[in-house]
Order: sequence, then structure tokens, then C-alpha cells
Amino acid sequence: MQTLLLLLMLIEACVCVHGLKLCSEELEPDEDYCAYNQSFNKQQNPDFPYPTTVYLDVIIRDVLHVDVENHLVEFVAYSNLHWTDSRFDIRTISKSDGQTARPSAKELNKIWVTDVTYANAIDASKRFKYVTATKDEETGLVKVKFTILYRNQVTCEMDFSNFPFDSHTCYWKLRSYYENTKTEVLKISHVQNEKDAKLATTDEPIKKQTKLLPFDIEISPGEEGKSELVGGEYKSIAFVQFKFTRGNEGRKKLITGYYIPTGLFATLSLISYLIKPEIVPGRMGMLVILFLIYTNIHGTLEGPSSRGFSYIEVWYVGMFTPIIMAITEYAIILAIMKYKTENDYETIVFGKTTLKRLIAHIDVASLCLSFSFMIFFVLFYLVNIPTV
Repeated sequence: MQTLLLLLMLIEACVCVHGLKLCSEELEPDEDYCAYNQSFNKQQNPDFPYPTTVYLDVIIRDVLHVDVENHLVEFVAYSNLHWTDSRFDIRTISKSDGQTARPSAKELNKIWVTDVTYANAIDASKRFKYVTATKDEETGLVKVKFTILYRNQVTCEMDFSNFPFDSHTCYWKLRSYYENTKTEVLKISHVQNEKDAKLATTDEPIKKQTKLLPFDIEISPGEEGKSELVGGEYKSIAFVQFKFTRGNEGRKKLITGYYIPTGLFATLSLISYLIKPEIVPGRMGMLVILFLIYTNIHGTLEGPSSRGFSYIEVWYVGMFTPIIMAITEYAIILAIMKYKTENDYETIVFGKTTLKRLIAHIDVASLCLSFSFMIFFVLFYLVNIPTV
């Protein structure tokens, strides 16, 4: 009895290691695959002792959301993993094309199948997953294809210092799950857009635009031949690159809703120099109203809260400067006027210049200085807009 049990255990171990019946043996009706020789071992990669190249066909279905606050990108994509295994054959074909067979769960456990993990994904909802095997009539080799549809949410390092002229490069990192670099190498064969079937290259990425997102999107294959250390083993990794550039629609909204109004408020502050210093309620009231409106409009600006001091803040400070200059200049004039009587205005204070004329000269000089600063700043800002 013990001998029989030992024999059964050896048979089971043999089946587990080899996985498939030999092609010279008779197959069961539900068996589509058979091994060419007894050396077949499902635990070993097809090109053992060399690494097997696993190609990835990535098909982008849609980019759903870009979370600028939490630095996340959500999209739906297919990943087709395929490789060639010359160690087994398809003997029974049940498909009408006479080429493809889909292994049952039982048979799937008898052949070498790889898998990938999405290294920078914080959420990856698997929609479906299936494996097919196709025999090439010319070479006689079997190509195994592993298809997965995922809804992914991946992390992305975003820098908003150039907002609203910002551009962000994000990566979908695919990494070997079971195998290390000694047994498997991942390689992106192509990246494709599902809607128009256009293939992307490094030089000619897929371009996607949607009114639901404030970005124009370019998708292309990333670098090849990379690996990273995971659990004491080097794992092969491959990348799909997403480039997000803030679109023209979003910029137009900021130009009409922020840039033009703030520029007009700064220009209006120049008019205060034309109001007589004696008309305190009119001149001071105008400057205070401009000050309050300007600070309020910046507080309602829609943009990433994590942007820090971005390029739009440079504009804010530049256009705020003429208003502050006007308020400061008028405060100095009021301080002078406070300690002078009406008769003192006609007092000669410098050469043939009276105090009243001197105050008028200060207004004119301040007006010219503020106007020159605005012209210089606007030109400087436009010339130095970040290129994307």
C-alpha cells in the first residue's frame, strides 16, 4: 500500500513538473496541447537557460481623470503580453480559424504563463483576463497571448511651478511579477489608441484631447531595458509614457478671467496720479477699492493648491506692484500735506519750485515710473513664458 501511494506521488510530481502529455501520446478530447519531448517543464521559462522576451502590446482605451491635488492619473487600458514557446504544440483545434485555441483552466496550469504587476498603481481594477495560444503555420511555433483589461490609477510626480503653462510627464510602470531578469525581459512592442488604432512611437506619440480634462495628452512607449530590485531580485520593467500639457481652453479661461482683469486693475491705478492730491476721498477710495478687488480676484483663482509660487503668482506680484506704488506714493504726499498749511504750498522749496509744484512733479514721475515698470514687466513675462 505504501509503495502504491509513493508511486502515485511520483506520478503526480511528474505531471506537475512536465505539465503536458507528449505529442506522441493520445490526447483526451478536452486537451489541446502536448509537449514535444519529456524535457518540457512548465516551471522553466521557454528559452531556459536564457531569459524569455515577453512583448507587451498596450492599447489605451481612455484617460478618465487627472487628479492634480493628489497627483494621480486614472485610465483604462488593455495589456497584451505575448511570447513564443517552442516546447509544445497545438494538436486539437476547436476554433473556426484553425489557428487559435484557448486553454482551459486545467491546461493553463500545465504551461508556462507569465504575469505583470503595475508597480506605481495604487488601484488597478481587473475587468477581465484570458489566455490564447496561436500556432504559426510557417514556423510551427506557438505564440501565447495573455490579455488583461485594467482600470488603473497610477501615481505621478507633478510640478506646477510653471502653472498655467505647466507640462507633466507621467509613467505607467509595468514590472515582472513572478520572474526575474534571468528568466524574463519585458519589452513594449507598441502602444496603440483604441479609437483610431493609431500606433505610437517615441517620436510620434498618440495625441488625445477631451473636453472633460484641462490637458492635451500625448502617449508613447517609454525607455527599454530597465530593471529594479524587488525582494532581493532584479525585475524587468517597461514603461508607457503620458505627457500632460495644459490645453488652450484652460489657458483661454485664465486669460479672460484672470490675466486681463488684473492687468486692467493695474492700469486703472495709474489714473490715480491724475487726481488732485487734495481730493482725498476720490483718490484714496479708488486705490483702496482696486486693492481689495485685486486681492479678492486672486483668492478665487482656480488652480492646483499645491502649486506654491507658480508662474501665475509672478504675474500677480508684477501687476500688484503698480497698485502698491500708487498707494505708497499717495501716503507720502498725504504725510507732507498734513503738516503744511495752504500758504505753505506757495513756499519755494527748491530753486523756483513751490511745494505744490513739487508734489505735482512727484505725481508725474511716479506715473512715468509705474507705466514704464508695467510695460517692461509685461514684455519680460511674455518673453519668458515656459515652453511646453
